[in-house]
Amino acid sequence: MKRILSIIFALLILTLTSCAKTNNKEVIDPNDKTDYNLRYSDKDDSISLSNNNIRIVFNKNNGSIKEIYNLKSDLYLVKDIESENPIALQIEGHYSENFITPIDNSFKYSLTTNSNTIKSLSFEWSFENGVKANTTASLKGNGDEIIFMIELSNLDSETSTVSYPIVDNITEISEGGEDDYFLTSFATGYLIQNPVKNCNKFGLDFTGDHSIYPLGFGQTMQFMSYFVKDVGGFHLQTRDSSDNIKSFNLRRNGDSVTLDIGHFVNDLTHKTEKFNYETVIKNLYEGNWYEAAEVYKAWAINQPWCTTNGLNKNRTDINKELYENTILCNFVMPSRSTQQYAVDLYDKVRKNIKTENSKILNIPFYGSINQTVDPTQNFTAFFEANANNDFYEIVEDYDDLIAFFEYTDLEFDQSMDSLPSYISDYVMRKYNGSIETITFSLKMQYICAANSPWMTLLANRDKEQFEKLVI
Repeated sequence: MKRILSIIFALLILTLTSCAKTNNKEVIDPNDKTDYNLRYSDKDDSISLSNNNIRIVFNKNNGSIKEIYNLKSDLYLVKDIESENPIALQIEGHYSENFITPIDNSFKYSLTTNSNTIKSLSFEWSFENGVKANTTASLKGNGDEIIFMIELSNLDSETSTVSYPIVDNITEISEGGEDDYFLTSFATGYLIQNPVKNCNKFGLDFTGDHSIYPLGFGQTMQFMSYFVKDVGGFHLQTRDSSDNIKSFNLRRNGDSVTLDIGHFVNDLTHKTEKFNYETVIKNLYEGNWYEAAEVYKAWAINQPWCTTNGLNKNRTDINKELYENTILCNFVMPSRSTQQYAVDLYDKVRKNIKTENSKILNIPFYGSINQTVDPTQNFTAFFEANANNDFYEIVEDYDDLIAFFEYTDLEFDQSMDSLPSYISDYVMRKYNGSIETITFSLKMQYICAANSPWMTLLANRDKEQFEKLVI
């Protein structure tokens, strides 16, 4: 009897195995019989992945995104879009606006995984500078997110960033767009109502330095979201446990906006760059920024920067008042004597904050403006000449917080030998050894703020100088 059962079981396994087919045919997983309505479609002008939760459609001629549909919330981020921008390379530096798109007719695609639990599309593009881009887009059985992976090959030293995915030509989702919101982690968080109307009306972009992660005055988290109030929306995120540089961009187009994520090439001397982290477009169902933040938090609390020291609420080595009670960061305004008008505005903002025990973290902006003076010796004189005393009084009245931000305005055409060692030893350099700079109203260098000489110097200087100040 046991022998008969063994033979029957073996035949059953062989039968199931014979049902499995390759060459982009359906592969049956004997361990999962659930019908997720997971589908792949290849029509005349489009290819798509879909299930009961989400659908993404690509233009067949160039691989650009044609449609993204949240089935549960019945919302389209885009629909029937004919975009010429499936993917783009940024060349001549991270801060240039010199982008190139793929060569016409270079797009290739294939269905590489086709089971009832996951389906994956592979895409390939070629560029005029010889670079090739390969990406995948995957959808799991009952998932509510599209997962992208990216790789570049045949790189040259000029290619600094790849932008992918690109969601082009987003128009109003709700009636008139008044219930549409764009959420960005710029400067710890901005929420823009009716982004199509207001970003174009006021010339507002989140690009360049405003879009860079990880950067305190850029993007502080790896996501951005676009949603309709109280209905649902879409969450764009990278899941990178390391510190690879990225940009989370919103670009205005006159009567629409574009969302894209830029992935920075880590080493310009490498011929291949494989971005070993997932980039996702995920459904949102509640239509508020709390939901988007919770989605990111659920992932972030398991990453090394959270697990190394634990959650703030369980730590004893940090200022919890600073970390947990700060609900607004106020950069620069109104700390200078020329900003007297803004003291009343600060007072009005403060009175409208009703959260118990809440704090505003004020970050006054002072620095050395005399390039011949050691900046570590010049702070007190600069502060006393420019400080807004009324500002410091009102901050003290509300028992709010202050942390000083400083910069050193040094000539950048100097040789590295002429710069102070605590600058020259820790500045960011390009692959050829030259200095990496960023430009706002002046050029600035990136410097590692965690290096011990710089931290010790500032801590000692601040302790000595702040004791002399009456605030």
